[in-house]
Amino acid sequence: GFLAVPFPQAAGPQLPRSDLRVERRGDLMILSLAKGADRLHVIEGATSERSAPREVMLAAPLAAAPIFWGAELFAPTTVGRVDRIDPLTGVARGLPFVPPLMGGRSAEWLAPVRVANDGVVLAEASGAVRRLVVRKEPSVDRLEVAAQTTLEKPIVSQLASTGESVFLVTSDQRIRALAARDLSPLGS
Repeated sequence: GFLAVPFPQAAGPQLPRSDLRVERRGDLMILSLAKGADRLHVIEGATSERSAPREVMLAAPLAAAPIFWGAELFAPTTVGRVDRIDPLTGVARGLPFVPPLMGGRSAEWLAPVRVANDGVVLAEASGAVRRLVVRKEPSVDRLEVAAQTTLEKPIVSQLASTGESVFLVTSDQRIRALAARDLSPLGS
């Protein structure tokens, strides 16, 4: 069958731009619209032709496409926090990452990327870049900042990662390369 996803507005003669993202882990496939989606479409047994998607509602709409991080999804939300969620239920696991508020505005998240040593790099369009890790604690796991930097120019691209390095483009049209371990500039 076909997956039917309603558009947030009526379509004219051209279809609106859609950022459909696919994340796979084993025979589990997650389909999501990158920005504003309040649900995921989950296909279990994705290697079978007979697998049908089911909707999983989220506690908060997505601000950027989620990515698998271990068995969980790393999901930036429009309410400013970043959750680790169970892809089968949509329920948050552990404590989220909540950045400090800056001037009353919430973060405009870009899509995160996985990096070496069990980290994820997450950036804001304003130029704030953070490497997050999961801190295991006896009572509850939480996301914490392992490294951060603030670029002097806004970021105008999505992030790319080799695992050891992170690449992005700033508003001055320069490609920036950062070391994933501490987010220091590469080649300087």
